[in-house]
Amino acid sequence: MKIGMKIFAVLFCLTIAAFTAVPAEATPLNDSTLVILKAYEPPVIDGQLDPIWYNAAEIGALRVDAANASELDDDYWWDCYPVFRVLWDEDNLYLYGRVRDDVMNVEADAVHEDDSFELFFDGGNDKTDGNYDAVNDFQFRFSYEDETNADLDAGTGNAGEPSFDPTMIEYAKMDTFYFDEFPGYTFEAAIPWSELRFTPIDDGTEIGFDVQYNDNDTGARDHMLRWWTTSNDAWFDASQFGNATLSEFTVYPELTIPKVNGTAPTVDATMEGAWSSAPLFSGHVFIQRQAGDYDETLWTDPVFLEDIFFDYKTLYDDEYFYLFVDVVDDERNVDGDASYNMDGIELYFDAGNTDGTQYDDGDAQYRWVYNTEAGDGNNSPVATNEEFAWTDTDLGYAFELKFPLDSLPQGGDYGDGYIFGFEVQVNDNDGGAREHLMRWWSDDNNSWADPSLFGTAALEAANIQVGVEDEAPGLASSFALEQNYPNPFNPVTTIPFTVPRDGHITLTVHNILGEKVATLVDGFRTANQYEVNFNGVDLSSGIYFYTLKTTKSVQTKRMVLLK
Repeated sequence: MKIGMKIFAVLFCLTIAAFTAVPAEATPLNDSTLVILKAYEPPVIDGQLDPIWYNAAEIGALRVDAANASELDDDYWWDCYPVFRVLWDEDNLYLYGRVRDDVMNVEADAVHEDDSFELFFDGGNDKTDGNYDAVNDFQFRFSYEDETNADLDAGTGNAGEPSFDPTMIEYAKMDTFYFDEFPGYTFEAAIPWSELRFTPIDDGTEIGFDVQYNDNDTGARDHMLRWWTTSNDAWFDASQFGNATLSEFTVYPELTIPKVNGTAPTVDATMEGAWSSAPLFSGHVFIQRQAGDYDETLWTDPVFLEDIFFDYKTLYDDEYFYLFVDVVDDERNVDGDASYNMDGIELYFDAGNTDGTQYDDGDAQYRWVYNTEAGDGNNSPVATNEEFAWTDTDLGYAFELKFPLDSLPQGGDYGDGYIFGFEVQVNDNDGGAREHLMRWWSDDNNSWADPSLFGTAALEAANIQVGVEDEAPGLASSFALEQNYPNPFNPVTTIPFTVPRDGHITLTVHNILGEKVATLVDGFRTANQYEVNFNGVDLSSGIYFYTLKTTKSVQTKRMVLLK
């Protein structure tokens, strides 16, 4: 199924296709602060894009160092084009980077001039002016030449040699090719907070942060690109770092859609009000027409940075599904011979996430053509009482939608905890026909015919923080509630747990509304490891939480019943 499957994203076709000098509203920024979401489960560190990364926005490191800005021209997408994603949990800061780079060179006299990613980190975000603080200000370098974590290096500016153990960092890189022709690579790292000399405190913890890419085409570093600063003083001056916030909003392999908190959005194609509380997600799969199916000359490579890219947000309440899409598009065109060949937005729904390979009564594809007053759809008509709006932006356009839940196929089922198949797509027409498109999830151009290609989404009334709550000191290594398996499950799953001492315990299951649906254990147990089966045959598909309690500890985890 869609959740948990491994996506081998080696085509290098995500936002590399067009994350340009992206406007502020197209990045996960809040008052110039990067919002880093929390990972429900750690990504596998292998240089590939796990589904958990799909729900972390992709950010461009595209601010050119002021000292060498003149060395890059308008076509620098072909020369050096870095993007990154970042997540966190209680153990690690996770970083995933990818770069489109025409020449990877590691022959410089100094390692900082080799092709490489660099991470700048300030645990206290105290902006030490003119230096690093010798406590938790760090610069980490991930060179293209580094084959293992032992090859990594770090610096602390003028504050002395860092106390740093590279073997504690989990690291992987992978060569990639964009359309099997243009080279680049990805890297992925899990950096323990212990190596950063910093402990995340709670929601809203602030850190100093920046990401830099060094590009070497000629034997020495030709230019540098960064997320935040254009100054080349960040290697010794922590005040140059940008700001980031560690958010408690938890991302899962499936898309979590939060419920409106307070007043619903006003549909005017401006991102304000309720949208401020919604996380940002990115389109990342760039698709061309498939060889043999169509005239390939109609689908061209995105040769301009501004050609096509999008970010989006979603919300819901008891009556409506809300969508905001921010599109980067250098040319908007609605002269195609069919609506799907015009610039526009498409949404896909699969009620109950049934994973069927053909559309049925629960599946729908909806389309809104750029700057028009009406939409259309396959298998289900667009609702007559929907609201939507368009507006042009400096680099493209924005689209906002308010869609009645009861107008969706089997719409009466859409409510708190509901799981369904989902996809977002942007069509791009630069003159005459659709040349390419971008999606959130699938890289297969057959979503219009095959709902099994959709991603998975869940309406979650409260993004519940899972994990240890009020655990007794000294028991963390013994008291353990493990992840159920399989997960997702249908209808039976196994829940392993360990209790460190004799005593009374309870193991209960609750739905998304907090209503108890099962008591699996309620009684005395001796210190030991246990496994308990849970059968959800009488329950509907959705998100459930199981909680283990002793007299001193409580722990909760999340599971998905998918029928």
